[in-house]
Amino acid sequence: MRRRGSVQPAPMRSRWAWFAVLAGGLLLLAWAAWPAGAAQDPAERRLTTGGDALFVVWADPETLLFTRANPLAPEGPGPLWAVSLRTGHTTLAPEGMAAPPPTPTATPGATWTVDLRPDGLWVRGPAGAQRLAAQAAAPVWSPEGRRLAFLAWEEPTQPCLRVWEAAGASDRCLFQVTQGYLSRPDWAPDGASLLVSVTPAGAETQALSEIWLVPADGSGAVRLTWDDQEHGEPRWSPDGRWIVFRRGGDLWAMPAPRGSAAGPATPQSAPQATPQPSATPVLAYRAAVTALAQKRPPATIRVIHRAENYYRANVPPGQIDVFDFETYVRHVVPYEMPASWDAEALRAQAVAARTYAWQRVLARVGQPWDVSDWTDTQVMGPNTHPASDEAVFATRGQYVAYGGEVISAMYSAQNGSPTLWSPWGTPYLQAVDDPVCFGEERRGHGLGLSQVGAARWAAWHGWDYQQILTHYYTGVTVELPQGTSPDVTPPLAQLVAPWRHWYVRSRFLWLSANASDDLSGVAAVEFRARYRVGGSLVETFLGTDTDGSDGWTSLWDLSSVPPQPRDSGLEVRVQARDRAGHASRDAGWVPLGLDTLPPTGTVLPLASVVTTTTVPLSVAAADAGPSGLLGVGVSAGWSWEGEDLPHWPGTGEAVADPQALNGVAWCGRRGVHAAGYWYGPYTGALLPGRAYSALFRLRASDITDGGILALLDVVDQAGARLLGIRRVHGTDFLASGAYQEFPVDFVYPWGDANGLEFRVWFGAVGDLCLDRVQVVTFPEAPVGGRVLAPLWGPPGPRALVARLVDGAGNVSPDLPLSVALVDETPPGPWTGFAPSGWVSATLSPPCSVQVEDPLSGLDLPTAAYQVSSDGGATWGPWSAASAEALLSPYWPHTLLATPAFGREGEHWVRFRVADRAGLMGLSPAFPVRIDRTPPRTWAISPPVSASREFSVRWGGEDALSGVASYDVEVRDGGSGPWLRWLSATATTEGTFVGEPGHTYYFRVRGRDRAGNEGAFPAAPVGDTATYVLGPTPTPTPTPLPPRAFVPWAAREGD
Repeated sequence: MRRRGSVQPAPMRSRWAWFAVLAGGLLLLAWAAWPAGAAQDPAERRLTTGGDALFVVWADPETLLFTRANPLAPEGPGPLWAVSLRTGHTTLAPEGMAAPPPTPTATPGATWTVDLRPDGLWVRGPAGAQRLAAQAAAPVWSPEGRRLAFLAWEEPTQPCLRVWEAAGASDRCLFQVTQGYLSRPDWAPDGASLLVSVTPAGAETQALSEIWLVPADGSGAVRLTWDDQEHGEPRWSPDGRWIVFRRGGDLWAMPAPRGSAAGPATPQSAPQATPQPSATPVLAYRAAVTALAQKRPPATIRVIHRAENYYRANVPPGQIDVFDFETYVRHVVPYEMPASWDAEALRAQAVAARTYAWQRVLARVGQPWDVSDWTDTQVMGPNTHPASDEAVFATRGQYVAYGGEVISAMYSAQNGSPTLWSPWGTPYLQAVDDPVCFGEERRGHGLGLSQVGAARWAAWHGWDYQQILTHYYTGVTVELPQGTSPDVTPPLAQLVAPWRHWYVRSRFLWLSANASDDLSGVAAVEFRARYRVGGSLVETFLGTDTDGSDGWTSLWDLSSVPPQPRDSGLEVRVQARDRAGHASRDAGWVPLGLDTLPPTGTVLPLASVVTTTTVPLSVAAADAGPSGLLGVGVSAGWSWEGEDLPHWPGTGEAVADPQALNGVAWCGRRGVHAAGYWYGPYTGALLPGRAYSALFRLRASDITDGGILALLDVVDQAGARLLGIRRVHGTDFLASGAYQEFPVDFVYPWGDANGLEFRVWFGAVGDLCLDRVQVVTFPEAPVGGRVLAPLWGPPGPRALVARLVDGAGNVSPDLPLSVALVDETPPGPWTGFAPSGWVSATLSPPCSVQVEDPLSGLDLPTAAYQVSSDGGATWGPWSAASAEALLSPYWPHTLLATPAFGREGEHWVRFRVADRAGLMGLSPAFPVRIDRTPPRTWAISPPVSASREFSVRWGGEDALSGVASYDVEVRDGGSGPWLRWLSATATTEGTFVGEPGHTYYFRVRGRDRAGNEGAFPAAPVGDTATYVLGPTPTPTPTPLPPRAFVPWAAREGD
């Protein structure tokens, strides 16, 4: 989407494409936001406490072995512990049990071996050696030993899960992320899929790790977890029934999705809330306050190695290393941002990473370590890169400060637009409008610097690192480190407000600079400008600021400056001088645009009667200013008067105002009224799933004030979810006492029971009046002089208003339209039917489907369903269906039913519902397949074998969903314990290696595609037995199958 103030940039190159992508190009869903204190999935179980558990191996399908990390004694593993998934009870593992050997490097039979060397990942086999990747980690063989999964990357934040197949000696990328990290992969017991977790890049993003299921056939990854809780390092249980993962240093378990070992499961999306702003937003800053005294960075930093960090796999987990501080930063930057990205984005990343680590050193005095090398703080790797090194050297020692103090410089992959308010009330971590990321899903915690946003500001608009950092961190300065006498270093200076390469549409231009000096201090900052008049370039000196106590600023009256294009018109440059007489290096001219002229023209409907959800409009428009026409937005009565909205008591009053559209406005006066919110109206009139622009019609008296008069935002969920934001300064107005409209763009993803609010935070620092809030559809650019404007109910005569919007945000007057909306279409489409696949839990599974009628709205009391159990030949009577309670009948609704089918097998369900025009919609027939009976199984082996190796075969039958997998157990002798040989295998034959003179008993159970699991035979001899001929040997341990460890049987009650 285009954003006002900007010309549409060229599409990003593939390296900018943020989405997690499959090799075939499938766009995958996003990371959610990072709200505080969200609820966990009740199906998830906590297995350990203490925050120090390290996954080791499975002892059996229900018992997990682990060790506890000890950062004070990293030289060796501690004792081995065991936790039961059945009881949740933790005990010390049986005496003599030790940690398992490393991940096998060879396939069973040693046909192929894998070797991780400094020059890459190699496999060796009968055909010789083959290098699979120059940079790779975490190789793991599939259960049958013919495929190798591993992680590979060219950029550390763009890892790919690849699978190499011995049959073709080739590999392919199954799943790749950009600006994130993958965990070590884990094969499903049947080899049909793999588990990984995905974590966005950034500082302290570990809590955002989510689990993905990646089918080995490349058919498309599926996200399994959707809340805001950590789901890291997932591992299958040997029987495929459980997934164990890490959260906050502890081990947790969740049931594996039905059929997960055989293919993808259906994800369920959980809406995410976002932190709301504090009760009194910090608004009254004019410019960032310069540091009182420069600070010197730490000489060293202590880094603890996390076992999850496969980039530093040769370092023992828990080891604490001491690094030179700047060397550490060099090893962070290329592992947090691709070195191929723009140089200024890399410099911003270098300063943010340095500042974050610096603050950690200050905060952890007396603790054994400062940062980890993984996503619980920020990622560090073993290598550096020339491009990222240049960014570190160019900004050596520089840091971000608030009030002179080093900040906690949070950052993450893509913080969305707007970014989010700090849930802790941190004054420099405020929500900001970030139009380069508008309309995209947030991928990260939303706080501070957006890495993707930084790259786009640098590449699309030429921002340098100071402009990037002061945009994402509110009220901060970028500071030089403390120098040494004598002062020989020039100061640092750059214009940071207004936004570079953006349009101005006001009479006065408030300019703010970042300036810093390492020793003697900044003495003055000069502001210069140049602009074009006709063919001539006019340069002017704007002034010098010699007092940085309230920031380095200047005010310029633009009334004599003609409109200027932003690429070759108005430019501003700053230069700082320190008290030793040194001038700052030339930071270059900062381009701006000037456009105060609204677009003009006509918008007419091409049809007087509309029967669909779009209105064709004819557009004849022009823009006299240089920014050009952005598009046309349409309002279908979505307008609220300022005096009619709710207000905090004492924050203003309704006044007669001849300039107001209806003669009345709501006004707050400085010194008379208190600061507070003007809010509401909690509307459900807008259709979710679309982009809009809220136009706040405001006027102010003092238009020379560069301070923030008001904060405008769009929220729902009673203020908990922020959708759009804008800060309004006095200098943003074109004329004193004249109304001007300020757009706040937002995407409305889904509706809730509270409705939308359009809020004004009146700061009481100046007089302000609100006439109206009007919402229009996000401006659409005409094609061939036409646009299709969305429209929905109610039907009948509709009075619409069109608004022309240019690239600077100037808006035309209201352009009234009139059409008649007629509903001739019954409700539909019908989507998202559940359940999908086989059902095993009940004979009365809940059934749901989503339907909408945006023209006249759903008549929900007419919702009903009926059932067929003979393939649709006959149908039962209609029964009432229920529906979720939503604010608007025009929104998509989910209809719910709980049929009593009475027996297993395939059934059919269909729904109906009428709209408020009386048109009845009938859904397609949806299948409901029920299988509650586990499969029947058997096993066959030779009674006697003359060889140590002999074949065991097994099979099963399931009349409904079919057999999905088998578990096979073996017992040495008639009194030994049953030990797991194969888990969740889809094969029906295996070769067992025994010892002469031993009798081996085998038993099998099956699992069908509905998830029903049979029981092992209760008989001591199982299903079959084989005696291996030969003299009785000296007792030796029974050979263990792949993926197994020394099995043990937990006593009852353990």
